[in-house]
Amino acid sequence: MMYSANELQSLAQLTPPVLTAYVDTKPRQRSSRGDALAYMPWLKKEAKILTKTENVRPGDLGTYGAQVARVEEFLRDRTPREKGLLILAGSDTWELVPLERQVENELHWGRPALGQLFWILSENKPYCIVVVDRTGARFFRHSLGEMAQSGKMKFTINISQWKKKEMGHVTGQSVKKTRGSQRDTHRHRMDAQYARLCRDVEERAKSLCEKNRCTAIFLVGSDRLTKAIEAEFPKQFGRPIVTIEEDFGKFSPSDLQKRLEPRIADWENRRQLALVYALLGDERKAVVGLDETLVLFQKGKIRNLVVAHNLNESLRQCSECDWMDRSSDPVCPQCGRERFVIIHLRDVLPELAWKTQTDVEVVAGEAAMKLNESGGIGGWLRGRTRVELR
Repeated sequence: MMYSANELQSLAQLTPPVLTAYVDTKPRQRSSRGDALAYMPWLKKEAKILTKTENVRPGDLGTYGAQVARVEEFLRDRTPREKGLLILAGSDTWELVPLERQVENELHWGRPALGQLFWILSENKPYCIVVVDRTGARFFRHSLGEMAQSGKMKFTINISQWKKKEMGHVTGQSVKKTRGSQRDTHRHRMDAQYARLCRDVEERAKSLCEKNRCTAIFLVGSDRLTKAIEAEFPKQFGRPIVTIEEDFGKFSPSDLQKRLEPRIADWENRRQLALVYALLGDERKAVVGLDETLVLFQKGKIRNLVVAHNLNESLRQCSECDWMDRSSDPVCPQCGRERFVIIHLRDVLPELAWKTQTDVEVVAGEAAMKLNESGGIGGWLRGRTRVELR
């Protein structure tokens, strides 16, 4: 199943305690001893270390050990088919999320640890891809290196009624005199049917895009078809529509993916860079820098948050009111209680984003480098200017 960053809330609601394991399954080679896959020694070592932390309480040791054994048994005899794997294992829980993106090995006990997955999904947005030719259209959802077909539509032109009407025409010499007008009529009828088909494609693509919360729609096909379909989208649609003028109608899904992914990646890099420049250039309704952004984010005053891929600052969190900042002061500035909890931004970002209903965008490459020059994070405010918030 392909998840979106927002759909992770269902996993966050799993009953704790849960063992969360992010496993980098890409290195399929055996360990130096030759008796196990390379990630198995890491899992055994990390599981032992975790028992010595406060996360695994003495009363949980039995349950914890059972879930570690369960995960080890599952991985031991399995041939990986993906680059990364997320496992959530509990007394009444067993969830697998295969990923076509490499992950960092992590092991957690307690509440589901969804920070890394949320980060990956926020960086790799889903897209709707529509491949058209004169025979029909195929619809795909592209996300995290996977391209899954979501349906297809066959183009059929019904000319039976045209022939019945033309049978009533006077035959003979008069047919030659009206041949030109008949060609015009035929062309108009064909254009009208193709216009209807283009509307049908637009409606299906728009529905899929909204259902899957896609960042953009890519229309792939001849210029005549893609431009006609693009023209059907309403101006208020609100998502980019990108046309790729290539005849890929007969290509298999795997071949389509190989041809399209480099173009999608190039477009996405340019989109992210434009997003960062827009953020940095908006001095009235945007804020940048970790400290000020984090304050407004926690107060629910950020509408869209933009974060650099490599940002993962350590924060101090109050165990009473959950307030977070980078200050080393052991006293919470909000409630005055003592605070001892050290956390990372990436770990708390999902729950805080859901709580404040904030859209999160993680940018990489040149866009991340540019954003890092201003603290690596920023966001647009909810309907107010910075002056009004002071």
